[in-house]
Amino acid sequence: MKKITLAVFVIFILMGQTFSFVVEPAEAGGCSVSIINVNPPSGATIDDADVKFGKISVDITISWSVSIPLENITGYDSGFVVILEKAVWDETKNDWQYLSPTIYTAGKTTISNSPKTLTFGFDPTKKYLLNATIGVEYGDGQFDSGLLPDFKYCNSYFEYILDYHMKSELLLDASFTITPESPTINADVYFMSTSTSPNSNIIENKWYLDGKYLQAVGNSETWNSKLSKGTHTVELTVTDNLGYTDTESKTFTVRDITVNKPILTVSTDKTTYITHEKIIVNGKVTFGGTPLSHVDVNLKIQQQNGKVNIWPGPLTESDGTFKVEYEVPTTTLNTVPPNPETWIIEVTANPAEAEYGAVKESLTVQILPVYLKLHSIHLVQVAEVPVIKGTTYIAADREAGLRVLVSCPNLKGYTNAAKPLVTISLNIEGNGVTVKQVQKKATIGADYSAVDFTFTLSKGTYFLNIQVDPYNEFMDTIYSQELNMNHFFTSKEMKTLKIEYVPLYIQLNSNEKLSEFDSFCVEHSNFIKNVYPVPDSKLKCYEVTETLSPVLLTPTLSLQRWLLLKALSLRSYLTADKVVGVLPADTGWWGPGEEGYSSWSVPPFFYYTRSVLVKYGSNEGVTAHEIGHTLGLNRFPWNEEYVTDPFFGKEVNGLILKEGQIFNVTNEDEKVQAFGVGTGKVYCFMGNNPGGLSPSWVCNKTFSELFESLMDPPEKIVYVSGVIYENDTVLLDNWYIGKGEPDPIDVGTYTIQCVSSTRNVLYSTNFGGEIEDFLGFGFVIPCPEGTTSVLIKRGEQILKEVQPSKNFPIVDLQFPNGGEILNGKEVFSWNGNDYDGDQLAYSVLCSSNKGETWTVIEVELNETSCEVDFSGCPEGNQYLIRVIATDGFNTGEDTSETTFTVNSNNNSSIDILSIVGIIAVIILGVILSVLIIRRRSKKSKILLPPPPPPPPPQY
Repeated sequence: MKKITLAVFVIFILMGQTFSFVVEPAEAGGCSVSIINVNPPSGATIDDADVKFGKISVDITISWSVSIPLENITGYDSGFVVILEKAVWDETKNDWQYLSPTIYTAGKTTISNSPKTLTFGFDPTKKYLLNATIGVEYGDGQFDSGLLPDFKYCNSYFEYILDYHMKSELLLDASFTITPESPTINADVYFMSTSTSPNSNIIENKWYLDGKYLQAVGNSETWNSKLSKGTHTVELTVTDNLGYTDTESKTFTVRDITVNKPILTVSTDKTTYITHEKIIVNGKVTFGGTPLSHVDVNLKIQQQNGKVNIWPGPLTESDGTFKVEYEVPTTTLNTVPPNPETWIIEVTANPAEAEYGAVKESLTVQILPVYLKLHSIHLVQVAEVPVIKGTTYIAADREAGLRVLVSCPNLKGYTNAAKPLVTISLNIEGNGVTVKQVQKKATIGADYSAVDFTFTLSKGTYFLNIQVDPYNEFMDTIYSQELNMNHFFTSKEMKTLKIEYVPLYIQLNSNEKLSEFDSFCVEHSNFIKNVYPVPDSKLKCYEVTETLSPVLLTPTLSLQRWLLLKALSLRSYLTADKVVGVLPADTGWWGPGEEGYSSWSVPPFFYYTRSVLVKYGSNEGVTAHEIGHTLGLNRFPWNEEYVTDPFFGKEVNGLILKEGQIFNVTNEDEKVQAFGVGTGKVYCFMGNNPGGLSPSWVCNKTFSELFESLMDPPEKIVYVSGVIYENDTVLLDNWYIGKGEPDPIDVGTYTIQCVSSTRNVLYSTNFGGEIEDFLGFGFVIPCPEGTTSVLIKRGEQILKEVQPSKNFPIVDLQFPNGGEILNGKEVFSWNGNDYDGDQLAYSVLCSSNKGETWTVIEVELNETSCEVDFSGCPEGNQYLIRVIATDGFNTGEDTSETTFTVNSNNNSSIDILSIVGIIAVIILGVILSVLIIRRRSKKSKILLPPPPPPPPPQY
């Protein structure tokens, strides 16, 4: 069988379609082919947005007819063929370049006369030729010669030329202006392109003067020149990024200078202006060297986009001078960020006298349209605010700040350009109600410009919005969304942090020494106020002004510290304070470089989380550092910041809020503003700062941890206290149950657990370390509902199980119970009862400010009365008494029903000699316990991670 090779072309032409076909009749019939539909058709305009991957989709429908009897068609699957072949016009070769054809075949059993639609992707910027050809191979069934029947062929073809218009091509428009329109010789003539192309970018400008290409002008959109007298032709050809071009040509005449025209000289105060800046045009009109006054002056400002503004000016002064001011309006940006634009200012002076003709002069200025960019917003409160479990938090009722970073990037490189004065609007909503709305004007430069806001919010959830240029003074409304940022955050009510400073072994026997001690406490309290995430209303700092000097019957510093912390820790629990014991700077109390001590920051491992010791005279950050340990920060020597980040600890970087102002301490200038001239690095107070050599603040990590520690609401707690000896014998003190905040403990050799009646573990944490003699502990843990036992364990071994009795102690305060007037020595009395028959221990507290703060009077008495001497107390009518009873676990209390009055002539604080006695009793009891219980086991290996090499001096 013979094979047929057929060529098929379809051509698309701009102005229409050309087609022809030839049908070769056959004896037994004929065939024909045509293209009956093309969509989109030839000559259509294609929108640039419809072009995908450089092509558009074109549907081509081909129709054919075959009148040859089916029985005469040769073959069952290939006797019938339709070929659609494509070719693209090659401008460089001036010829068609063929592409791969599409072939459709059929046999006598499958042939159909139904039209077939084929879909192709075409480049709409090029011209195509399509040729549809049909071929049929058939025979008459006769054997004219040889053994095989003769074959005959039927051919038909159809051509179609298609060419598209691109919308961009049609919209590309070359245009320019000539200023002045009727120039004179020796005067500058300005040419400015006002070409437009909405759907593409113009990338090339070619200027021609009198048929000659101006190579010196190059690709500039504007140029100027002094031209000779006569008629000239200027031509501009523009090309866009799609390869389209358009041309405009203008002819104009340059005239001689008219002798009766005045002379006009003009200038501007500068060459570059920004949006809303005033262009100041100065000029003078003279005739024959004589100034002309009362001459009418006008400005014609021609923008680069072709827009023209007419601006009336004043009359010239008696000396012929004038001054015209024109404010640059907001313009539509040509690109983002926008390029500088060249504007032509034509100044016309029109004297009133008829003998003088009008005179014009032109000059150019560069305009920088203001383009603003909103980069970021940052919430700050002491440090950058924490994000905890996906939620941004600030502390309620404490000043917070917001830094907004804005720039005008297209000013970069224009050092003499003005900077825009931009409005920035802050709006804060809570529960759909606006609670804060403020606007600021700020000068914005090419680099980041910081705009700061401060505010104080009560607890709640808030929505914050920042809008730059809210009134669209500089930017069109289409850019408003880019200049808008939102942020959700929560203002969290924080815990109350109460700190009591107790002088230990410090002589305060004169007003001068009392004043020095007060200054020390105030300095340390103010630092805490500056860096802790609590408002002033939640930070209560006060001091005891009579020193405690308990007798310590022990030769070792470690044991002395333990005894002091043990006594202060119970005092701390009863008053709900953090107690700061202030010790003399005497070397007997401190090791080399030490300025502070908390029980889990320096070995041996005591676990008293309610109290700390600090050196009298230490720098302002020491108390904040040691209390930070009790709140869970950097526990144990190997976790100290000056160990993990030698030598001083973590450097403070980024944004801080200090004294109502936001500073970026990473920026040297702002760091000096915040901390003073000569500031080097700023370190976190949880690091090491011997002698306060460097400024201290709080780093972001520490601030976040402090925030998380101080943000949770009070819960049911139990204060646990006791001693574990080397042989794992456990001796317990009285425990107390109440409401408050648990201490952050989670590392150690021993385990304490709260379990239910079914032995389900409701709470578990670790504490302590391997010990040589004993481990003293005193801290607060949660007491979940359903707790029936508290276990102290080493590994899986239960060392002690405490089962609280069913009933709580009942206390009934008898005297004073409110309304009394007291002076001198008074006997307080109360009744106590426990239905379980447990032995009760009573502690007595006194408040002189209606319960805001409490002072311990007696600790763990077995009697139901005590004598108190009020002769040394300040006068007042806001006194209350509270008695707390414990059966060893369960706790009950009673407080005066109303306040009572104390009359006294002495303004010193409550006599606390009894406290000294109680502490001495506690200490003596502990010493006796140590002597009675002997060591029964060998020393164990340390299970905690070994401490690092000796750290540098610390505080």
